[in-house]
Amino acid sequence: MKPEPLDLSLSVQPPVRRRRSARCEEAKLLASMPSTLASIREHQSTASCLSDGSMWFAQSNDEVPRSMATRNERRRRVTATLVQ
Repeated sequence: MKPEPLDLSLSVQPPVRRRRSARCEEAKLLASMPSTLASIREHQSTASCLSDGSMWFAQSNDEVPRSMATRNERRRRVTATLVQ
């Protein structure tokens, strides 16, 4: 009597998405707590995580961090500055 072939479809799991860094998670958690600093609370809706896990808080006059801007956007911004 032949042994049944093992069903491997269940044992193969999809790759786990890498979590954002703990520092980033912590900063988001702090930003969502009402007892934190007013400046953090003020910007919590615009808090973003960069790929390296650091935080930046966007203000209306802030430039997007370089790592988030595409090369074309940077070029466009420079051109606009030169034209003015």
